[in-house]
Amino acid sequence: MKAIIFLRVSTEEQAEKGYSIPNQRSECTKKASELGCDDVFEYCDEGISGSILARPGLMDAIHKMKHMHIDYFIALDSTRLSREAIDSMAIARDIKNNGTVIAFVRGFYDDSPEGQLQYQISASVGEYEKKVLLLRSYYGKREKAKQGLLTHSPGLYGYDFDKESDTLSINESEAAIIKLMYKWLIEEGIGPNAIAKRLIDMGIPSKKVRCGRKLL
Repeated sequence: MKAIIFLRVSTEEQAEKGYSIPNQRSECTKKASELGCDDVFEYCDEGISGSILARPGLMDAIHKMKHMHIDYFIALDSTRLSREAIDSMAIARDIKNNGTVIAFVRGFYDDSPEGQLQYQISASVGEYEKKVLLLRSYYGKREKAKQGLLTHSPGLYGYDFDKESDTLSINESEAAIIKLMYKWLIEEGIGPNAIAKRLIDMGIPSKKVRCGRKLL
């Protein structure tokens, strides 16, 4: 049987226990094995908020289900689909309409009226938790800004992040690439897509590599 495991973690959730990508991967892979799935595909949205509906990993997973029969769609819980209750239910309905069974590691998905009510409650709780998380993040970032510390993702091209001091320093090799990109932009007038393609052709990697792979 075929399965898709879907992983997602937002920047705010990175520190939450149990929500790391490796933990989700381990839990979901175990679930796939329990369900008897021997052909498993992974899709991942890392560092992307659950309030954003059009996420690359999720869109790729749904596209896969529309072009290949997938027996199970596996995620840690309903909040991995979306932190917005309405969006979460819409995504679940879209998955179900493709003939795929939804399986959560934590919780369950049931088509019965009672099951749908439970899912709506769970999705609403997830939306509430997201708002609480954002509020905590706001106050935390404001306090860090007062101390002159970094308040955003450390994954900036051209810089290295020092975890001990929570500060950025210039990465000279990446800085040279940035200067090259500006040179292409100014002297040749090429846009972001053309610059990205040229860097790929030159074998220059990006700062982050999006996760997404066939597991089994």
